[in-house]
Amino acid sequence: ASDYMNGRQALSPEYDIAAQYVASQFEAIGLEKAVLLEDGTSSYFQEVPFAKTSYSDQLNWTVTRDESTVTLEHLKDFKVIFGSNFNQTNKEIAWVGYGIEEPDHKWNDLEGLDLDGKIVVCLTGAPTKKGKPILSKDIHEKYSGRNGFTNKAFRGLIRKGAAAIIMVDLDGTSGRDFENMRSQTSRSRFQYQSGKQSSSGSMPTFYMGKPELLNALFGDSKENPVSNPNKFLKDYEPRVLAEISFNAEIEVLSEELASTKNIIGVVPGTDPVLKNEIIVVGGHLDHVSPRNGEV
Repeated sequence: ASDYMNGRQALSPEYDIAAQYVASQFEAIGLEKAVLLEDGTSSYFQEVPFAKTSYSDQLNWTVTRDESTVTLEHLKDFKVIFGSNFNQTNKEIAWVGYGIEEPDHKWNDLEGLDLDGKIVVCLTGAPTKKGKPILSKDIHEKYSGRNGFTNKAFRGLIRKGAAAIIMVDLDGTSGRDFENMRSQTSRSRFQYQSGKQSSSGSMPTFYMGKPELLNALFGDSKENPVSNPNKFLKDYEPRVLAEISFNAEIEVLSEELASTKNIIGVVPGTDPVLKNEIIVVGGHLDHVSPRNGEV
């Protein structure tokens, strides 16, 4: 747990040191080695393959609408909440409004929308009229603040197959201060190489975008919530903006294969029947990366 271990990030030398320590403790308490190697010997270490991609620190978006292109800059116009799948080419944008899926309360922004592979743009918070919630108090609070982001992202949008999700906060309802929030970018991306094609796709990258993105999407249209904050709900229509093309580009500096380790030990059973059943007890050895030199 020492700060000298730099958070024990997977694929780091410090993680390897920690893995050796855990293996020594397994051996000290008498656990059997569980991993059979190609040469017939056994080991506590199970190799886990990854592909490592290294990026530059320059990330830009372009939004093309009616043959006019707007460029948006990382840190100035948007920041990364989490994720590392940055490059996107000629993607369609799905405007989901508030992104609220509550059909029992007669509000469903996602009904009939195909979000698979698209860039989803979503307002934070919940709809209001003359400063008062349109939905019930419980539902309004459910989609407000940091918990509101979680409810929208993980209980609704993320399971729809979006390539990326961009949240836009017009009124402070996200509970995040854009100017002071840290962009969670990483110069490297690690992707597990299972040898099988994933049916679920990769995790979308989540962003916080400034209102300039909505201006790029809607211009002076009546449905632009930036220029028409009190009236845009009259023309409110979540839909795929097929006339708009979205591109995100960051330079890939290198791509290579890498591997890390699981550490696996076994306590063999003694009952002649039950010994063929396995109980798995797990824990994570890796931790989080340092911030500003501190873990």
